[in-house]
Amino acid sequence: MDKEIVFKGEWFLPDNLDKKIKGILTFKPNEKYSLLELFGSFYEFENTDNIDFILGRSFDGTEITLHKCYIRNIRGVPKNPEQKLRMRNLSGQQSSSYALEFIFEGAHIKNYDELSFNEILSEIFNLDEWLGVHGFSNIDTNFERDNSLNLNLNYVEPTSIEFKINEELNGAFRFNTTTSNTSTFQKEYFVKQTTYLTLLSKVSISLTDCIHYLFKFQNFLVISLYRHTNPSNIELICDKIFDDVRTGEIEHIQIPKRVKLYYSHRKNIVNEIPRTHFQMLFTYDDIKENFPLIINNWFENYKNLNATFNLIFYHFYMNEKIIDVFFLNLAQAAESFHYLLNINNKQCRILPKAEFEQRKKKIKESLNDDDLYDWINMQLNNNLILEMRLKELIAKYSIPSISNFIGDTELFVKQVKHSRNYYTHFNPSVKKNALDGINLVELYMKLQRLLIAAILIEVGFDKEVLNQLFINKSSRVFN
Repeated sequence: MDKEIVFKGEWFLPDNLDKKIKGILTFKPNEKYSLLELFGSFYEFENTDNIDFILGRSFDGTEITLHKCYIRNIRGVPKNPEQKLRMRNLSGQQSSSYALEFIFEGAHIKNYDELSFNEILSEIFNLDEWLGVHGFSNIDTNFERDNSLNLNLNYVEPTSIEFKINEELNGAFRFNTTTSNTSTFQKEYFVKQTTYLTLLSKVSISLTDCIHYLFKFQNFLVISLYRHTNPSNIELICDKIFDDVRTGEIEHIQIPKRVKLYYSHRKNIVNEIPRTHFQMLFTYDDIKENFPLIINNWFENYKNLNATFNLIFYHFYMNEKIIDVFFLNLAQAAESFHYLLNINNKQCRILPKAEFEQRKKKIKESLNDDDLYDWINMQLNNNLILEMRLKELIAKYSIPSISNFIGDTELFVKQVKHSRNYYTHFNPSVKKNALDGINLVELYMKLQRLLIAAILIEVGFDKEVLNQLFINKSSRVFN
Protein backbone atom coordinates (compact mmCIF):
# COMPACT_ATOMS: atom_id res chain seq x y z
CA MET A 1 0.00 0.00 0.00
CA ASP A 2 3.01 2.30 -0.24
CA LYS A 3 3.15 2.49 -4.05
CA GLU A 4 0.95 4.31 -6.54
CA ILE A 5 -1.31 1.90 -8.46
CA VAL A 6 -3.29 2.63 -11.64
CA PHE A 7 -6.45 0.80 -12.76
CA LYS A 8 -7.87 1.43 -16.26
CA GLY A 9 -11.39 0.27 -17.02
CA GLU A 10 -15.10 1.02 -17.09
CA TRP A 11 -17.04 2.53 -14.18
CA PHE A 12 -20.71 2.51 -13.29
CA LEU A 13 -23.19 2.97 -10.43
CA PRO A 14 -24.92 0.14 -8.54
CA ASP A 15 -28.39 1.37 -9.58
CA ASN A 16 -27.46 1.95 -13.24
CA LEU A 17 -25.29 -0.95 -14.38
CA ASP A 18 -25.89 -0.30 -18.09
CA LYS A 19 -24.31 3.16 -18.17
CA LYS A 20 -20.57 2.44 -18.20
CA ILE A 21 -17.97 5.19 -18.46
CA LYS A 22 -14.34 4.65 -19.31
CA GLY A 23 -11.84 6.11 -16.91
CA ILE A 24 -8.62 5.82 -14.92
CA LEU A 25 -8.34 5.14 -11.18
CA THR A 26 -5.12 6.11 -9.41
CA PHE A 27 -4.43 4.98 -5.85
CA LYS A 28 -2.35 7.67 -4.16
CA PRO A 29 -0.84 6.32 -0.91
CA ASN A 30 0.84 9.60 0.02
CA GLU A 31 -2.30 11.73 -0.31
CA LYS A 32 -5.53 11.80 1.66
CA TYR A 33 -7.65 10.81 -1.35
CA SER A 34 -7.19 8.67 -4.44
CA LEU A 35 -8.46 9.89 -7.83
CA LEU A 36 -10.98 8.59 -10.37
CA GLU A 37 -10.92 10.41 -13.72
CA LEU A 38 -13.86 9.70 -16.03
CA PHE A 39 -14.33 10.43 -19.75
CA GLY A 40 -17.95 11.31 -19.13
CA SER A 41 -20.36 11.84 -16.24
CA PHE A 42 -22.80 9.72 -14.23
CA TYR A 43 -25.48 12.40 -13.89
CA GLU A 44 -26.77 15.32 -15.87
CA PHE A 45 -28.96 17.40 -13.56
CA GLU A 46 -28.72 15.57 -10.24
CA ASN A 47 -26.53 16.18 -7.21
CA THR A 48 -23.04 14.79 -7.78
CA ASP A 49 -21.34 15.94 -4.59
CA ASN A 50 -21.18 12.56 -2.82
CA ILE A 51 -21.52 8.99 -4.05
CA ASP A 52 -21.28 6.13 -1.56
CA PHE A 53 -20.34 3.41 -4.07
CA ILE A 54 -18.93 3.42 -7.59
CA LEU A 55 -18.31 0.06 -9.25
CA GLY A 56 -15.69 -0.71 -11.87
CA ARG A 57 -14.20 -3.44 -13.97
CA SER A 58 -10.62 -3.08 -15.12
CA PHE A 59 -9.70 -4.00 -18.66
CA ASP A 60 -8.18 -7.25 -17.35
CA GLY A 61 -11.51 -8.23 -15.76
CA THR A 62 -10.86 -7.31 -12.10
CA GLU A 63 -13.90 -6.20 -10.11
CA ILE A 64 -13.36 -2.95 -8.19
CA THR A 65 -15.47 -1.00 -5.70
CA LEU A 66 -14.85 2.61 -4.76
CA HIS A 67 -16.32 3.81 -1.45
CA LYS A 68 -16.92 7.36 -0.18
CA CYS A 69 -16.47 9.30 -3.40
CA TYR A 70 -16.58 13.11 -3.59
CA ILE A 71 -16.91 15.19 -6.74
CA ARG A 72 -13.70 17.01 -7.58
CA ASN A 73 -14.28 18.39 -11.05
CA ILE A 74 -16.93 18.24 -13.77
CA ARG A 75 -16.80 19.63 -17.31
CA GLY A 76 -19.12 19.75 -20.29
CA VAL A 77 -22.12 18.50 -18.31
CA PRO A 78 -25.36 20.57 -18.60
CA LYS A 79 -26.77 21.79 -15.31
CA ASN A 80 -30.39 22.00 -16.50
CA PRO A 81 -32.58 20.97 -19.48
CA GLU A 82 -32.28 24.38 -21.13
CA GLN A 83 -28.51 24.20 -21.09
CA LYS A 84 -28.66 20.68 -22.48
CA LEU A 85 -30.73 21.93 -25.43
CA ARG A 86 -28.23 24.70 -26.16
CA MET A 87 -25.30 22.23 -25.93
CA ARG A 88 -26.93 19.63 -28.20
CA ASN A 89 -25.06 20.70 -31.30
CA LEU A 90 -21.76 21.19 -29.52
CA SER A 91 -19.13 18.47 -29.74
CA GLY A 92 -17.55 19.15 -26.35
CA GLN A 93 -16.36 16.09 -24.41
CA GLN A 94 -17.84 15.50 -20.97
CA SER A 95 -15.43 14.66 -18.16
CA SER A 96 -15.56 14.36 -14.39
CA SER A 97 -13.31 13.34 -11.53
CA TYR A 98 -13.84 12.09 -8.00
CA ALA A 99 -11.71 12.02 -4.88
CA LEU A 100 -12.26 8.81 -2.92
CA GLU A 101 -11.26 7.28 0.39
CA PHE A 102 -11.43 3.50 -0.09
CA ILE A 103 -10.70 1.06 -2.92
CA PHE A 104 -11.71 -2.62 -2.84
CA GLU A 105 -10.07 -4.85 -5.44
CA GLY A 106 -11.75 -8.19 -6.10
CA ALA A 107 -15.50 -7.64 -5.62
CA HIS A 108 -18.48 -5.45 -6.38
CA ILE A 109 -19.94 -4.12 -3.11
CA LYS A 110 -23.19 -2.37 -3.95
CA ASN A 111 -24.43 -1.04 -0.58
CA TYR A 112 -23.67 -0.71 3.12
CA ASP A 113 -25.34 -4.03 3.92
CA GLU A 114 -22.75 -5.82 1.78
CA LEU A 115 -19.92 -3.80 3.32
CA SER A 116 -19.46 -6.47 5.97
CA PHE A 117 -16.54 -8.75 6.82
CA ASN A 118 -15.45 -11.42 9.26
CA GLU A 119 -11.71 -11.73 8.67
CA ILE A 120 -8.82 -9.28 8.28
CA LEU A 121 -5.34 -10.17 7.04
CA SER A 122 -2.49 -7.69 6.91
CA GLU A 123 1.23 -7.27 6.91
CA ILE A 124 2.47 -4.60 9.31
CA PHE A 125 5.82 -2.89 8.94
CA ASN A 126 8.29 -4.37 11.46
CA LEU A 127 5.88 -7.13 12.60
CA ASP A 128 8.24 -9.85 11.31
CA GLU A 129 11.16 -8.52 13.35
CA TRP A 130 9.00 -7.93 16.45
CA LEU A 131 7.60 -11.47 16.35
CA GLY A 132 11.03 -12.98 15.66
CA VAL A 133 9.68 -16.32 14.38
CA HIS A 134 11.18 -17.85 11.24
CA GLY A 135 11.65 -21.26 9.64
CA PHE A 136 15.37 -21.12 8.79
CA SER A 137 17.78 -23.43 10.60
CA ASN A 138 21.18 -25.07 10.23
CA ILE A 139 22.49 -22.23 8.10
CA ASP A 140 26.05 -23.24 7.36
CA THR A 141 28.41 -21.27 5.13
CA ASN A 142 31.85 -22.74 4.54
CA PHE A 143 34.66 -22.14 2.13
CA GLU A 144 36.43 -25.24 0.90
CA ARG A 145 40.17 -25.51 0.50
CA ASP A 146 39.92 -24.24 -3.06
CA ASN A 147 37.93 -21.22 -1.76
CA SER A 148 34.73 -22.51 -3.34
CA LEU A 149 31.53 -21.75 -1.36
CA ASN A 150 29.54 -24.54 0.29
CA LEU A 151 26.15 -23.30 1.55
CA ASN A 152 23.60 -25.44 3.42
CA LEU A 153 20.35 -24.43 5.09
CA ASN A 154 16.99 -25.87 6.07
CA TYR A 155 13.64 -24.11 5.98
CA VAL A 156 10.32 -25.25 7.44
CA GLU A 157 7.41 -22.81 7.36
CA PRO A 158 6.41 -21.98 10.97
CA THR A 159 3.00 -23.03 12.22
CA SER A 160 0.44 -20.32 12.95
CA ILE A 161 0.39 -18.74 16.42
CA GLU A 162 -3.23 -18.35 17.49
CA PHE A 163 -4.61 -16.30 20.37
CA LYS A 164 -7.95 -15.12 21.71
CA ILE A 165 -8.60 -11.39 21.98
CA ASN A 166 -12.14 -11.43 23.37
CA GLU A 167 -15.36 -13.43 23.09
CA GLU A 168 -16.03 -12.19 19.56
CA LEU A 169 -12.53 -11.70 18.15
CA ASN A 170 -9.63 -14.12 17.71
CA GLY A 171 -6.20 -13.43 16.31
CA ALA A 172 -3.33 -15.29 14.73
CA PHE A 173 0.15 -14.73 13.34
CA ARG A 174 0.33 -16.62 10.06
CA PHE A 175 3.22 -17.16 7.70
CA ASN A 176 3.46 -17.22 3.93
CA THR A 177 6.52 -18.41 2.05
CA THR A 178 7.49 -17.30 -1.44
CA THR A 179 10.14 -19.27 -3.35
CA SER A 180 11.83 -19.23 -6.74
CA ASN A 181 10.78 -21.50 -9.54
CA THR A 182 13.08 -24.46 -10.09
CA SER A 183 14.57 -25.59 -13.39
CA THR A 184 17.28 -27.85 -14.73
CA PHE A 185 19.66 -24.92 -14.68
CA GLN A 186 19.53 -22.82 -11.49
CA LYS A 187 21.81 -19.85 -10.91
CA GLU A 188 19.75 -18.23 -8.17
CA TYR A 189 17.15 -19.21 -5.59
CA PHE A 190 15.34 -17.19 -2.97
CA VAL A 191 13.09 -17.95 -0.04
CA LYS A 192 11.07 -15.13 1.52
CA GLN A 193 8.91 -15.52 4.61
CA THR A 194 6.15 -13.00 5.31
CA THR A 195 4.26 -12.63 8.58
CA TYR A 196 0.57 -11.73 8.55
CA LEU A 197 -1.64 -10.59 11.38
CA THR A 198 -5.04 -12.25 11.04
CA LEU A 199 -8.11 -11.10 12.98
CA LEU A 200 -11.18 -13.35 12.86
CA SER A 201 -14.57 -12.18 14.07
CA LYS A 202 -17.48 -14.43 15.04
CA VAL A 203 -19.90 -11.68 14.01
CA SER A 204 -20.11 -9.39 11.00
CA ILE A 205 -17.96 -6.28 11.35
CA SER A 206 -18.10 -3.03 9.41
CA LEU A 207 -15.27 -1.50 7.44
CA THR A 208 -14.78 1.08 10.21
CA ASP A 209 -14.43 -1.67 12.82
CA CYS A 210 -11.97 -3.57 10.60
CA ILE A 211 -9.73 -0.51 10.37
CA HIS A 212 -10.09 0.23 14.08
CA TYR A 213 -9.18 -3.34 15.11
CA LEU A 214 -6.13 -3.22 12.86
CA PHE A 215 -5.16 0.22 14.17
CA LYS A 216 -5.42 -0.95 17.79
CA PHE A 217 -2.96 -3.78 17.18
CA GLN A 218 -0.78 -1.45 15.12
CA ASN A 219 -0.46 0.87 18.13
CA PHE A 220 0.53 -2.08 20.32
CA LEU A 221 3.57 -2.38 18.04
CA VAL A 222 4.10 1.39 18.16
CA ILE A 223 4.54 1.28 21.92
CA SER A 224 7.31 -1.31 21.43
CA LEU A 225 8.99 0.29 18.40
CA TYR A 226 8.60 3.79 19.88
CA ARG A 227 7.87 5.07 16.39
CA HIS A 228 5.01 4.83 13.92
CA THR A 229 4.25 1.82 11.76
CA ASN A 230 1.67 1.03 9.08
CA PRO A 231 -0.26 -1.98 7.77
CA SER A 232 0.20 -3.06 4.15
CA ASN A 233 -1.31 -5.66 1.82
CA ILE A 234 -4.62 -5.59 3.67
CA GLU A 235 -7.15 -8.25 2.68
CA LEU A 236 -10.72 -8.62 3.95
CA ILE A 237 -12.95 -11.68 3.73
CA CYS A 238 -16.54 -10.74 2.87
CA ASP A 239 -19.34 -12.51 4.71
CA LYS A 240 -22.22 -11.43 2.45
CA ILE A 241 -20.68 -11.62 -1.04
CA PHE A 242 -19.65 -14.97 -2.50
CA ASP A 243 -18.07 -16.56 -5.57
CA ASP A 244 -19.73 -19.63 -7.09
CA VAL A 245 -16.99 -22.22 -7.52
CA ARG A 246 -17.66 -25.30 -9.60
CA THR A 247 -16.75 -28.56 -7.86
CA GLY A 248 -18.24 -31.02 -10.36
CA GLU A 249 -20.35 -31.21 -13.47
CA ILE A 250 -23.33 -29.57 -11.80
CA GLU A 251 -22.11 -29.00 -8.23
CA HIS A 252 -21.14 -25.56 -7.01
CA ILE A 253 -20.07 -24.18 -3.66
CA GLN A 254 -20.06 -20.60 -2.46
CA ILE A 255 -16.77 -19.15 -1.24
CA PRO A 256 -16.63 -15.73 0.47
CA LYS A 257 -15.03 -13.04 -1.67
CA ARG A 258 -11.51 -11.99 -0.70
CA VAL A 259 -10.83 -8.32 -1.42
CA LYS A 260 -7.77 -6.14 -1.20
CA LEU A 261 -8.25 -2.83 0.61
CA TYR A 262 -6.41 0.37 -0.33
CA TYR A 263 -6.62 3.62 1.63
CA SER A 264 -4.30 6.40 2.73
CA HIS A 265 -2.61 6.06 6.13
CA ARG A 266 -1.97 8.64 8.82
CA LYS A 267 1.71 8.64 7.98
CA ASN A 268 3.34 6.59 5.26
CA ILE A 269 6.59 4.75 5.70
CA VAL A 270 8.98 5.55 2.89
CA ASN A 271 12.46 4.00 2.66
CA GLU A 272 12.61 3.30 6.39
CA ILE A 273 14.76 0.49 7.74
CA PRO A 274 13.00 -1.98 10.06
CA ARG A 275 14.12 -1.90 13.67
CA THR A 276 15.94 -4.87 15.14
CA HIS A 277 14.90 -6.47 18.42
CA PHE A 278 17.70 -4.52 20.14
CA GLN A 279 15.89 -1.29 19.21
CA MET A 280 12.47 -2.36 20.56
CA LEU A 281 11.24 -1.77 24.09
CA PHE A 282 9.89 -5.33 24.12
CA THR A 283 9.42 -8.15 21.61
CA TYR A 284 7.05 -11.09 21.36
CA ASP A 285 9.70 -13.30 22.92
CA ASP A 286 9.81 -11.04 26.00
CA ILE A 287 6.08 -11.48 26.67
CA LYS A 288 5.36 -14.81 24.93
CA GLU A 289 4.02 -16.55 28.03
CA ASN A 290 1.65 -13.71 28.94
CA PHE A 291 0.88 -12.47 25.43
CA PRO A 292 -2.73 -13.79 25.26
CA LEU A 293 -3.57 -12.01 28.54
CA ILE A 294 -1.74 -8.83 27.55
CA ILE A 295 -3.35 -8.54 24.10
CA ASN A 296 -6.78 -9.22 25.62
CA ASN A 297 -6.20 -6.47 28.19
CA TRP A 298 -4.90 -4.16 25.46
CA PHE A 299 -8.12 -4.37 23.44
CA GLU A 300 -10.28 -4.17 26.56
CA ASN A 301 -8.47 -1.07 27.84
CA TYR A 302 -8.79 0.53 24.42
CA LYS A 303 -12.57 0.64 24.96
CA ASN A 304 -12.25 2.81 28.07
CA LEU A 305 -9.02 4.62 27.26
CA ASN A 306 -9.49 5.32 23.55
CA ALA A 307 -9.28 9.10 24.05
CA THR A 308 -6.12 8.78 26.17
CA PHE A 309 -4.48 6.41 23.70
CA ASN A 310 -5.23 8.79 20.81
CA LEU A 311 -3.54 11.65 22.66
CA ILE A 312 -0.42 9.55 23.31
CA PHE A 313 -0.06 7.80 19.94
CA TYR A 314 -0.89 10.91 17.92
CA HIS A 315 2.69 12.08 18.47
CA PHE A 316 4.20 9.09 16.70
CA TYR A 317 2.35 9.83 13.45
CA MET A 318 3.21 13.52 13.12
CA ASN A 319 6.06 14.80 10.98
CA GLU A 320 6.31 18.21 12.65
CA LYS A 321 7.15 18.24 16.35
CA ILE A 322 5.49 21.22 18.02
CA ILE A 323 6.65 20.64 21.56
CA ASP A 324 4.17 22.82 23.47
CA VAL A 325 1.22 21.16 21.66
CA PHE A 326 2.66 17.70 22.24
CA PHE A 327 3.26 18.47 25.90
CA LEU A 328 -0.33 19.70 26.35
CA ASN A 329 -1.60 16.48 24.73
CA LEU A 330 0.38 14.39 27.21
CA ALA A 331 -0.78 16.45 30.18
CA GLN A 332 -4.36 15.92 29.02
CA ALA A 333 -3.63 12.22 28.48
CA ALA A 334 -2.31 11.87 32.04
CA GLU A 335 -5.42 13.52 33.46
CA SER A 336 -7.84 11.50 31.33
CA PHE A 337 -5.93 8.24 32.00
CA HIS A 338 -6.37 8.66 35.75
CA TYR A 339 -9.98 9.86 35.45
CA LEU A 340 -11.19 7.13 33.05
CA LEU A 341 -9.65 4.34 35.13
CA ASN A 342 -11.25 5.72 38.30
CA ILE A 343 -14.48 7.14 36.90
CA ASN A 344 -16.61 5.01 39.24
CA ASN A 345 -14.12 5.19 42.06
CA LYS A 346 -14.10 7.48 45.08
CA GLN A 347 -10.49 8.28 44.20
CA CYS A 348 -11.86 10.73 41.63
CA ARG A 349 -13.12 12.91 44.47
CA ILE A 350 -11.27 14.83 47.15
CA LEU A 351 -14.12 14.17 49.59
CA PRO A 352 -16.87 11.53 49.59
CA LYS A 353 -19.88 12.91 47.72
CA ALA A 354 -22.13 12.96 50.81
CA GLU A 355 -19.54 14.85 52.87
CA PHE A 356 -18.95 17.33 50.05
CA GLU A 357 -22.67 18.08 49.75
CA GLN A 358 -22.94 18.48 53.54
CA ARG A 359 -20.13 21.04 53.55
CA LYS A 360 -21.76 22.98 50.71
CA LYS A 361 -24.97 23.06 52.73
CA LYS A 362 -23.14 24.47 55.76
CA ILE A 363 -21.53 27.17 53.64
CA LYS A 364 -24.91 28.20 52.25
CA GLU A 365 -26.48 28.38 55.70
CA SER A 366 -23.60 30.40 57.15
CA LEU A 367 -23.57 32.93 54.30
CA ASN A 368 -27.31 33.59 54.26
CA ASP A 369 -26.77 35.28 50.87
CA ASP A 370 -27.98 33.41 47.79
CA ASP A 371 -26.10 35.55 45.25
CA LEU A 372 -22.81 35.21 47.13
CA TYR A 373 -23.37 31.47 47.58
CA ASP A 374 -24.07 30.99 43.85
CA TRP A 375 -20.74 32.64 43.06
CA ILE A 376 -18.85 30.53 45.66
CA ASN A 377 -20.61 27.37 44.47
CA MET A 378 -19.22 27.98 40.97
CA GLN A 379 -15.71 27.91 42.42
CA LEU A 380 -16.18 24.68 44.35
CA ASN A 381 -14.80 21.51 42.79
CA ASN A 382 -14.63 18.08 44.38
CA ASN A 383 -12.60 16.43 41.63
CA LEU A 384 -8.89 15.77 41.82
CA ILE A 385 -6.70 18.37 40.12
CA LEU A 386 -3.84 17.51 37.75
CA GLU A 387 -1.24 17.72 40.52
CA MET A 388 -3.05 15.13 42.66
CA ARG A 389 -3.64 12.83 39.69
CA LEU A 390 0.04 12.90 38.71
CA LYS A 391 1.11 11.98 42.23
CA GLU A 392 -1.25 9.01 42.25
CA LEU A 393 -0.05 7.87 38.82
CA ILE A 394 3.57 8.02 39.99
CA ALA A 395 2.74 6.14 43.19
CA LYS A 396 0.93 3.38 41.31
CA TYR A 397 2.91 2.96 38.10
CA SER A 398 6.40 4.30 38.59
CA ILE A 399 9.18 1.70 38.45
CA PRO A 400 12.79 2.33 39.58
CA SER A 401 14.08 3.18 36.09
CA ILE A 402 11.24 5.70 35.59
CA SER A 403 11.72 7.19 39.08
CA ASN A 404 15.43 7.68 38.38
CA PHE A 405 14.63 9.31 35.05
CA ILE A 406 12.02 11.66 36.55
CA GLY A 407 14.18 12.61 39.53
CA ASP A 408 12.57 14.85 42.17
CA THR A 409 8.86 13.87 42.10
CA GLU A 410 7.62 17.07 43.72
CA LEU A 411 9.58 19.22 41.27
CA PHE A 412 8.38 17.13 38.31
CA VAL A 413 4.72 17.47 39.31
CA LYS A 414 5.03 21.23 39.81
CA GLN A 415 6.78 21.66 36.45
CA VAL A 416 4.04 19.73 34.66
CA LYS A 417 1.32 21.71 36.45
CA HIS A 418 2.84 25.15 35.86
CA SER A 419 3.77 24.40 32.24
CA ARG A 420 0.31 22.98 31.49
CA ASN A 421 -1.35 26.03 32.99
CA TYR A 422 0.78 28.48 31.03
CA TYR A 423 0.53 26.77 27.61
CA THR A 424 -3.23 26.41 28.10
CA HIS A 425 -4.01 30.05 28.99
CA PHE A 426 -0.72 31.91 28.20
CA ASN A 427 -1.14 33.99 31.32
CA PRO A 428 2.01 36.21 31.50
CA SER A 429 1.95 36.13 35.32
CA VAL A 430 2.68 32.35 35.39
CA LYS A 431 5.13 32.25 32.47
CA LYS A 432 8.17 32.37 34.78
CA ASN A 433 7.21 28.98 36.28
CA ALA A 434 6.68 27.26 32.90
CA LEU A 435 9.45 25.41 31.10
CA ASP A 436 10.38 26.00 27.48
CA GLY A 437 12.92 24.91 24.89
CA ILE A 438 15.06 21.89 25.74
CA ASN A 439 13.74 21.91 29.32
CA LEU A 440 10.19 21.44 28.06
CA VAL A 441 11.39 18.65 25.75
CA GLU A 442 12.95 16.84 28.71
CA LEU A 443 9.78 17.29 30.77
CA TYR A 444 7.74 15.93 27.85
CA MET A 445 9.99 12.87 27.63
CA LYS A 446 9.64 12.18 31.36
CA LEU A 447 5.85 12.41 31.21
CA GLN A 448 5.68 10.29 28.07
CA ARG A 449 7.82 7.54 29.59
CA LEU A 450 5.68 7.52 32.75
CA LEU A 451 2.49 7.13 30.69
CA ILE A 452 3.98 4.37 28.50
CA ALA A 453 4.96 2.45 31.65
CA ALA A 454 1.50 3.02 33.15
CA ILE A 455 -0.23 1.65 30.05
CA LEU A 456 1.99 -1.45 29.90
CA ILE A 457 1.52 -2.19 33.61
CA GLU A 458 -2.24 -1.71 33.23
CA VAL A 459 -2.41 -4.29 30.40
CA GLY A 460 -0.46 -6.93 32.31
CA PHE A 461 3.30 -6.34 32.17
CA ASP A 462 5.14 -7.45 35.29
CA LYS A 463 6.75 -4.41 36.96
CA GLU A 464 10.13 -6.07 37.53
CA VAL A 465 10.28 -7.35 33.95
CA LEU A 466 9.24 -3.96 32.58
CA ASN A 467 11.81 -2.16 34.73
CA GLN A 468 14.54 -4.41 33.34
CA LEU A 469 13.34 -3.77 29.78
CA PHE A 470 13.49 -0.01 30.34
CA ILE A 471 17.03 -0.35 31.72
CA ASN A 472 18.28 -2.63 28.93
CA LYS A 473 16.64 -0.86 26.00
CA SER A 474 16.53 2.82 26.96
CA SER A 475 19.73 3.87 25.18
CA ARG A 476 18.60 2.37 21.85
CA VAL A 477 14.85 2.85 22.02
CA PHE A 478 14.25 6.29 23.52
CA ASN A 479 17.10 8.07 21.79
